[in-house]
Amino acid sequence: MAATDVDNESDKNILYDLTVRAEWKHENEIFKPSAGKQGTYSPDTAPSRQRNGWRLLRSFGRPFQSGGTNNLPSNFVKLINCTINWRIAVTRQEGLVCSCSFMQDQSVEIRSSHDDFESVTGRVKLEPDSQLQWRQLAWSVDGTMLACSYSNGTVQAYDIVGTQLFAIAGNEVYTGDLSYAVASLVFTHRAKDTEWPIQLLVVNYQGRLSSYKVHRDKGQQLLHEFNFSSHYPLGISCMEWDTTAGLLYAGGCGQDAEGVTTATREGLTAWRVLSDYPHYKLVTDYAQDLKKAKSEMSFSRRLKLPLLSRLRAANSDGVLCMTMSPDMKHLASLHWSGKLCVWSLPGLQMVSSWSHDDQPNANDLSPEHTENPQLRKLIKDLVSTRQLIDVNWWSDRAVILARGTGAVTVCAKETLTNLLSNPEWFEPAPRLTGVHNGGFLGLEVECRFPRKRVLALNADEKDDEDDSDVEEGLLSRSWGVAKQCLHYITDMETFKPPKKKPKLVNRTYRLVCLKKTTPEELFARKLENEEYGEAKLLAQTYGLDVDLVYQRQWKKAPVDRASIQDYLSKISKRSWVLHECMERLSDRLDAMKELLEFGLRGTDLPALIMIGSGEDKGRFILCDPEEGLYEDVELDVFDPEVEKKREQLRQERITSLLKQVNFSSLNLEQRELCRARRKLLQYLYRLNTYENILGGVTAAERYEAKFFEKFRSQNMVQTAITYAQNSDWKALEVLFTYHGRELLPHRLSILGSFPETTNPAEYQLLLPEIRSREVVEWAVDTWNPPDWVETDPCDSALALPIEDPGAFLYELHPDTQKYRGNLSGDIVCGWYEERAVEIERLSRQADCALQLIRLAVEKGVQGLERIQNDFVTMETLVYSCNIDDNFTFRQLQEMSNYEKLELMMSKALYFLFKNLRKWLVPFLRQCERSKPGTYIELLKHYVLKMATGDLRRPLQIFESSKTHLPSPVIPKQSDLMSIAIEAIYCCQRDDQLSLAEDILKCLPKRGYGADTKDIERLHIEVDKLENHLFAAKILGQYGVKKPVFYVRDSEKNGDEGEQLMIKLTRLVGRREKEVSYNEWAQLHSDVMELQSKVYRCVTQALCHEIFVEGLLCSNNAGYIRLAEALIERSEVESHRPTPLTYTMQTRIPYHTAIKLVLSAAQEYFNSSANLSDSCINLARACLNLIQDTPPGIQEELDLIAALAVLDDFGLTVLPLQVRLSKDRLALVEQIVITNTSAYQHKQKLLRLGHLLRVGGADKDSTEGRVLHLVAKAAIQQHNFEVAHEVCRELIDAGYGPSWDVCVDLAEHSNLQNLHTRLELLSFGLTYCTADMIEPILQAKALLETQVLCEGIGSEVAEPNPETASRVSPFSAKAALQQTRHILSSTKQTTRAVLSTVTDSKWWQGTVSKLKQPMGRQVSNDLTNQNKDLKLQSCHQFYEGFIDRAYSNNEDADFRHLEEYIEDDVRHIGESLLRTAQLEEMLTEGEKSHSPDEVLVQLAKDCLCTDSTLALAYLLALRQPTDADGCFATHVVTDISLQMALYYYVLQLYTALKPVDLPHMSPLYVKDPVTVMQSVTSLVCGQKDFDWPDYVVALVTKIKHYNEMLEDYRQAEILRNLGKGINIGRFVEDSEYKVETILGLAMSLEEDLYQIAVSLAGRNSVPLWQVYAAQLETIFCDSRPVYDPSWRHSSVIPDRPVYDPSWRHSSVIPGRQVYDPS
Repeated sequence: MAATDVDNESDKNILYDLTVRAEWKHENEIFKPSAGKQGTYSPDTAPSRQRNGWRLLRSFGRPFQSGGTNNLPSNFVKLINCTINWRIAVTRQEGLVCSCSFMQDQSVEIRSSHDDFESVTGRVKLEPDSQLQWRQLAWSVDGTMLACSYSNGTVQAYDIVGTQLFAIAGNEVYTGDLSYAVASLVFTHRAKDTEWPIQLLVVNYQGRLSSYKVHRDKGQQLLHEFNFSSHYPLGISCMEWDTTAGLLYAGGCGQDAEGVTTATREGLTAWRVLSDYPHYKLVTDYAQDLKKAKSEMSFSRRLKLPLLSRLRAANSDGVLCMTMSPDMKHLASLHWSGKLCVWSLPGLQMVSSWSHDDQPNANDLSPEHTENPQLRKLIKDLVSTRQLIDVNWWSDRAVILARGTGAVTVCAKETLTNLLSNPEWFEPAPRLTGVHNGGFLGLEVECRFPRKRVLALNADEKDDEDDSDVEEGLLSRSWGVAKQCLHYITDMETFKPPKKKPKLVNRTYRLVCLKKTTPEELFARKLENEEYGEAKLLAQTYGLDVDLVYQRQWKKAPVDRASIQDYLSKISKRSWVLHECMERLSDRLDAMKELLEFGLRGTDLPALIMIGSGEDKGRFILCDPEEGLYEDVELDVFDPEVEKKREQLRQERITSLLKQVNFSSLNLEQRELCRARRKLLQYLYRLNTYENILGGVTAAERYEAKFFEKFRSQNMVQTAITYAQNSDWKALEVLFTYHGRELLPHRLSILGSFPETTNPAEYQLLLPEIRSREVVEWAVDTWNPPDWVETDPCDSALALPIEDPGAFLYELHPDTQKYRGNLSGDIVCGWYEERAVEIERLSRQADCALQLIRLAVEKGVQGLERIQNDFVTMETLVYSCNIDDNFTFRQLQEMSNYEKLELMMSKALYFLFKNLRKWLVPFLRQCERSKPGTYIELLKHYVLKMATGDLRRPLQIFESSKTHLPSPVIPKQSDLMSIAIEAIYCCQRDDQLSLAEDILKCLPKRGYGADTKDIERLHIEVDKLENHLFAAKILGQYGVKKPVFYVRDSEKNGDEGEQLMIKLTRLVGRREKEVSYNEWAQLHSDVMELQSKVYRCVTQALCHEIFVEGLLCSNNAGYIRLAEALIERSEVESHRPTPLTYTMQTRIPYHTAIKLVLSAAQEYFNSSANLSDSCINLARACLNLIQDTPPGIQEELDLIAALAVLDDFGLTVLPLQVRLSKDRLALVEQIVITNTSAYQHKQKLLRLGHLLRVGGADKDSTEGRVLHLVAKAAIQQHNFEVAHEVCRELIDAGYGPSWDVCVDLAEHSNLQNLHTRLELLSFGLTYCTADMIEPILQAKALLETQVLCEGIGSEVAEPNPETASRVSPFSAKAALQQTRHILSSTKQTTRAVLSTVTDSKWWQGTVSKLKQPMGRQVSNDLTNQNKDLKLQSCHQFYEGFIDRAYSNNEDADFRHLEEYIEDDVRHIGESLLRTAQLEEMLTEGEKSHSPDEVLVQLAKDCLCTDSTLALAYLLALRQPTDADGCFATHVVTDISLQMALYYYVLQLYTALKPVDLPHMSPLYVKDPVTVMQSVTSLVCGQKDFDWPDYVVALVTKIKHYNEMLEDYRQAEILRNLGKGINIGRFVEDSEYKVETILGLAMSLEEDLYQIAVSLAGRNSVPLWQVYAAQLETIFCDSRPVYDPSWRHSSVIPDRPVYDPSWRHSSVIPGRQVYDPS
């Protein structure tokens, strides 16, 4: 322990606190004698009869004891056995959370100090052990490991939660030898070993030490062993480790030898730890070693026998336990003899020593044991020894001592003075721990013996309660031994010694903490434990607040006069006392009043004055208002005026005291005192009010503190409302009297809170009264005169907020604001009226509302007559008529007279005469008196209203109104007849025709009474009514029940009459019972009679048709056959005259009969369930009535036939569904889907389609739709032969909607014919939707590519079979498969497909073959008439648009297209070109072979036959300059050069000015010659252009071909001249070219001269040479100089530029010629 945790000054007493932290109770355990008398079989453990004999043997046998149980010294064994069974150990990490472990009988509990050891953090289950005191328990240095040992030497280690870490085995076979038990468990720290930082030393009582290195995760490993038996023959009792000095202190039996130190003599030695064997060495000094050597050499030493040494050691003293001080400088040891020694470290020098007798209070016993008679008898069993049994250090200068008696002291190490003043008495033999956080823990066990013994062996046993400690005499002991011997010999029950009942004990183990504390903490603890006397003494001693003691006592005590005087009056703190007076409640009324008056005495004027002067110092000052008031005045108690005099004196004193207070400058404490006094006065007034409410005398018994707690501070208005809601009018009367200032302004609102079910007569005393048109005021009283704190100037000084306690009433109900404050007569009248209505509305008790109005009238309230009469009526309705409970008075006020009448008569269960005379007639007469004419008006209205639902009540009124009766209900005859007619027509029921006839019987006959026009008119109306009744009866006879008003309303409605006739005939025809012919005839007669009497709007012919239709729709074949005689069955039977009357022999016209038959047949058909339904046969029967077959009849028959076909295919469908099906093709589709083989029955399906008319009247559409479904089904069933056949029919028929099935068929790979697939795709592409154009087009392109490749391969194929397989880049199988994928794939998939099947080698080989000449190509060249390109070639179609054009008639013979065989080379080329274009389209240009070679070859082939097509081929080249390969192969002609020039001009113009599609470039609408001239002049006229390289290349080509064109034309001119000019040499030889040009210039012909000038300009020949040659010719010519033929020629310019040198060389050779320049 650190010395800083406790007070180191040993000369001062310690203020401590003793608390119990935990308890463990063990009940009804068998009590055994004290542990100090057990162990080995010794006199201490023997029974009382044998104890004396053992004492004799002990005197002889003790010197000869051996080790083990008998090897250990008996004194030591006794002291160990005197301790309790449990052990305690705590960690020693100061400043951290302390962990404490408790070794119980069979478990170890681990607790933590963070919750004061209340909860268990870990638990360890232990194995049973018979010697519980011989176990050990120890914590590691870091507090993470707990080691515990058993009596057999086994050691187990656990962590802080109870998980076992490792175990060290002990003596496996227990022999009872306790020397194997562990004496000490010592944890040390191994600083040099980081892997195993902890070392555990296990030392047993034999002196054997085992050292282990231990780890939480790795377990333990043995380091070394050592035996101290050479120094301690009788073993070791304890051991301590000194971390500072690195020494091991061992304690055992002392050695009384010569030359040993005092410590050794006392049994204490120090051992130094060695790093190697023998690992430990005894620490001695030189003098001790010298004496030891001399003693060993002496003769007496050699003569000493080991036995004698053992005998001597057995009688010597030894160390029981020891502990080191917190500073590691002192060691305290306890010895077997009870001696206490203090040693200095590390030298083990004795500092002080006290024997048992020298120790203060060594033999004292606990007062609890000595004063308790029962425990005094058991002292010997409970207290085994009075010696010290445990020692620990309190501080560096004080030790903690524990005795076997239970006395625990903290003593100074120098004087052994008890620093606790008196011993702290624990239970006997406690175990203690060291100091931690200012205190130590103690483990004790309390034994309590129950009075009644249990566990008796049998009922006959004697209760042997002999004390085992009572010594028996020799005779009794001898007799006992003899009886045992006789029982052993004879085994007789007579000699069997009586068995003692076991003694039971209740043990309570406690963990006690003795902790140093401060006076404040101890004071708080005493208060908490209710030790008030000690708390007062402690407060007085240390100057603490004594008020806290009285406050605690006041809190704990009930409120009464005694507690107020004993506790509350002694508390000096004013604020606390006032708070208690205001907040504390008492269960007694008088005590509550006493408490409030006590608070008022402390808040009177003297206290206020003292607070103002500062004399109070916050103390509660009791003031007696009459103290010394009557000392100087003589008052006669018998004087009647004595009370007045006393009151006068009191007022004078109050006035004098008030003058001493300046209320304008009150401080905060004075204000708080005034507020507290006001609050106390309020509570006192409320208490008086509450007492009065409770009844005064019986108030104390009915008083409830909880209610008063709420009542005293509650809003008084709210309190009054609560009492009103509880109907406690007496309490409310008290409140109005004593708290009227707060309540009377809200009097009406409070009275309105009474329950509506309460009779107002109960609280009539509280109701407002009016006298002389003024409201009588309530008499108000007070409990006491106003106090000084409630009046000015104090009230003004406090400036308390003025609040209206009843404001909340008007926030919830703003409409009651008018009843607030002063009342007037009108306000009171309005409240009575409104309250009465509210009572009736909320309680439905009209009598209470009427009672309130009557009380108001009695109290003088006027203006309530109308509402009183209404409530009288309401009372009658409620209590006489028994109206509905939900009916309210407001509803009655809002009702009209008729509604009141109807309500009144609605509760008459039977419409008897008394109800009419008692309720109805008086009410009507009352209404008649108020308003004339109301009698008949209300009665008529009521009768008609009743007649609407039932005629029985109106019938009773009419029967009571017969003209022969006295005072009829309806007195006038006209009123009676008019009301009766209207009543019958108003009736909505169809089952009261007999009642209507009875009403007619109540009417007067013709001729009775006055005969007026009104009476006559009414009789006519009665006649009509009789006809209507007759029609209703006829209809009712046939099951068509209708009320009379229906007949009247439908009389002129033709449609309604027609429907009524139809319903009448249908009901008869569908009767279950067979209807005879006569019955049908009667029906026909009744129908005609209805038509003649009532329904004249329906013609007889229509009624006859309805009758026949009823026969047809009667659902009976026999009735249908009856209709044969009533209709015309064929066209032949028609043209009969229209009959005047219709009978059963009258026939219906033919066309009308067809409609009726069709209608009936359709009805039967629609109602049938299937083909086998009888309704189908009835439909056929109806249709067969018509002998010929018109279209409508045939359509119905086809529909019935279609049901048979549907049934053949197994399709179950309702006939009505077939008829209502908007798309009947779905039925065929359903057949094809459900029946997988139905598609094979094509003709049957077509027949079904025609029967169902799936395409309407168009048969082609019908067949197309059905075949479409058949083809789909065939494809789904993979029957491609049938599918192709059907698709072929669809294509031939041109049925466009079937394109999808053609495409589906084309995508299947089983269809191997590519041309067929192309045909299908072409048809699908023609009719498909816009979204499918692209995928179908791609698929078609792919197949077309395959066909083209195969065609090319067949034409250019070599005879070598090895190369034949490489002809096509596509295999047929791949193409077929990819077609299907393309139809369902994206563009990327298409490109991927093409990339997998393309073969570049095939393309190259095919192009190379194309370049080789073929036979047909050679023959075409021979037959081509324009092979020299003399004319422009074109297609024959454009022959008429081009002048002098060549067209090949063999190229286009439109009459024989199929027989036409195209040029092989050209055909192959076009196929290659189309293949390339298709590939480019399918791959979107990503992968395509260059078609330039093919385009050039095609251009070559068709340039002679179709120059426009050839030009188009060349324009499609990717590299425009590749066109030279085409132009170079043809002869150079004017046409070929112009074609080349025009081609490059177009390319150049397009490159410079591109035009985006779909716009057309303006270049193609211009004349080609104009275009060539414009572009050539632009290109040849300028030299510097900033153009790209490819444009420059085109410009070069244009210049080249332009020059060639000019040269060719000049060459043609030269050739045409016929001058023998060699054209080839002219082109190739420049000198020849110059001579030729100059030779032409020497001609006198002007045309030749112009040609020479032109050639000179084009071939860079100087013009002066041409001019000179011309002049030379002129000069040398023999013709005259001025020849008219050339005199006017202007070939020579005016100022020519010439070369002068030519003049010398050519004109005048060798001479100098004049230079004109």
